[in-house]
Amino acid sequence: MLEEIVRETSSFDKFDLLAKIAALQLLPANADHAMPLDAIAHAVTSQKYVPHQPEISLKRLKQICNSSAIAGGPIGLSQDPSEQMFTEAFTFEGGSYIVFPGIVDDATYVLRNLTKAIFLSRESPFPQEFIQKSRTLTTAILTLSDLIASKADVKRGIDPVSSRDIVVPSNTMLQKFKRSLTFDNEELSRYLIPGDSLLNALQPLIAGFGDMEASNYDLGNGPLHLKPLIRIDNKIVVSEPGVLLATLRHYLILEAIKQNLSKELARQYRLAVWDNAIEMLDYMGIQLRQLAPSNHDDPFLAGLFLLDRDKALYVQLITDDLSDYQSDKVFGHWEGQRFCDPLHELSADTETALFSQQHPPSEIMDLVLLQSLGRGVSLAFKDRSVPHGKVWLCMSASELETIAMAEGGDPLVLLKYARAGERMHEKTEIFSFEQLNEFQFYRKYKHSYYMSDKRLPTHLMITPGFAGEIVREVAHQRDRHGAPAYEYGYVVEVTCRYSEDIPIYIPINDIGARAADLVQLGPFNIWTIGPDYTKHNQ
Repeated sequence: MLEEIVRETSSFDKFDLLAKIAALQLLPANADHAMPLDAIAHAVTSQKYVPHQPEISLKRLKQICNSSAIAGGPIGLSQDPSEQMFTEAFTFEGGSYIVFPGIVDDATYVLRNLTKAIFLSRESPFPQEFIQKSRTLTTAILTLSDLIASKADVKRGIDPVSSRDIVVPSNTMLQKFKRSLTFDNEELSRYLIPGDSLLNALQPLIAGFGDMEASNYDLGNGPLHLKPLIRIDNKIVVSEPGVLLATLRHYLILEAIKQNLSKELARQYRLAVWDNAIEMLDYMGIQLRQLAPSNHDDPFLAGLFLLDRDKALYVQLITDDLSDYQSDKVFGHWEGQRFCDPLHELSADTETALFSQQHPPSEIMDLVLLQSLGRGVSLAFKDRSVPHGKVWLCMSASELETIAMAEGGDPLVLLKYARAGERMHEKTEIFSFEQLNEFQFYRKYKHSYYMSDKRLPTHLMITPGFAGEIVREVAHQRDRHGAPAYEYGYVVEVTCRYSEDIPIYIPINDIGARAADLVQLGPFNIWTIGPDYTKHNQ
């Protein structure tokens, strides 16, 4: 697959070329071209470094990036529009870090809940050795990402920009971005993180030119994702800033497997995602009524919620149990089909019990939340309409978070969408690769499938891209990031009180515990806080 790219790039300085390919990934206009740039980076890295080769010109760089081998082949055709933010803020110990989610689905959401599972678990089930190693690696990669953004003058909350071809900027801008991704050993050694220097902590992610085989590349899954830092002599280039979050997630899981903690990590991740789902449903005005009993070994949790006085929502969450995790693939596949039958039986038993009550609900809606831990998964469910007849939805927990943030305050929004979708699907075969894509399509037409006065189509393809609209809308409305807390020495994650144009923020968690407003004016953080209501009878 990469043979022609290898031939086209073999005569140029490999370090310079790789740094320029990496620099192109810092342009929002190239967000839709992550796959081709990933393939070129793999092709360049697979070759041995040869001294004294000429640097590639901008004209030749543009020709290679937009050649028929790239744009017209399976590599170029595999790319969908970017549905993530180009940059986001990630809150961790030490502050707020700017990260590049790339085109990786749920990269920030997964890492946020994974770090919560490791460092903020109420049960504290992990040994200190695992926690310390995880803290060192997490801080190292987040610090590296933030350094890249700082050197490139890239801020949080930047949208991706669509472009037909890979954009090659002016030489001045390209050199600036190239420098932002290039480090020497001395520079990385100057940065100290908990337990180590930045250079030492990043060693597992470093490889050399020629260490990887071009033949080992698969679309969207290559050895460069395992080791995205490429070294020659005392210089290192970050070849793929958009996969750093996924690489970090992968190494945290591998460390858990190494210490025989993978089952506990999967369980704590499930609990963290479940807490998030409950919080998002509560934000929509959907109250938890009862948690279903669960077994430690089950990769799912369930609970009954109240949609309205006479309507119930039965929620099931299934997450990756990390079984058969492949250490050589950052983007592997999770086999979760074996859990579909138990989920279906649990749902049917719960609904039978509910409808057997003296005052049963008038309607039950099923919501199945399927949340990966970075691996791809596809499940086939049985007909969920039996035995009592109901509507149901399946989506990821991250999609639920986005919908809740966009539609908060309406407890019936999911039920209305499910009903409308059920009616539409009876008349039209709808193809959509993710639930959020279809939801935004429905939302865009004033919360309906009414597209025009014309006759309904027999088939409808909802092309990728709609999900990106609602993701970016929520990102700008919320401007989620970390800030120094009003309690000295702590960091708190905050969100907009009004809009991103007004720099007044409130803590995301513990809303209601006390009134607390943060005003951010340049480098100044000014807190206005009220009494702690948890300690006063108010």
